[in-house]
Amino acid sequence: MVLVRWSFLLCLMWLAGCAAAGPPQSSESSASAPVVQDFLSPAEQALGVRVEAIRLVSAGYMVDFRFRVLDSQKAQPLADRRMHPYLVHQKTGAYLGIPAPAKIGSLRQKPRSYYPDRVYFMLFANPGGLVKQGDRVTVVAGDYRFENLVVE
Repeated sequence: MVLVRWSFLLCLMWLAGCAAAGPPQSSESSASAPVVQDFLSPAEQALGVRVEAIRLVSAGYMVDFRFRVLDSQKAQPLADRRMHPYLVHQKTGAYLGIPAPAKIGSLRQKPRSYYPDRVYFMLFANPGGLVKQGDRVTVVAGDYRFENLVVE
């Protein structure tokens, strides 16, 4: 019984020491570091967003478009709730929209404002599996055009 109490006390002292030490600190904070403008393409500088990925999901019946916001003010028009983005399949010229089921609403994020260095998504319908891996597509959202994206 005494051994259990001593081991319990040793564990508590060790945990208190770990909590006091805290996580290792780095000299630079990645959360507050701004995105370096020198490494951005002209389109990324103009639009304030970077395309992260475009891939097939849901057994090929949806196309997931992910983008990272670099400049929240330049990307603000993407958050307009009245805008209806669509995807153009370049091989066939077909237009694919974002579904909006009655119970869950539109399958895209529509925040009031974007936060820099966060990734947002839009899910486009792909009825019949029209878009395949390796196909080139264009995503159009208002005045924004993301052209020649290769589907993963």
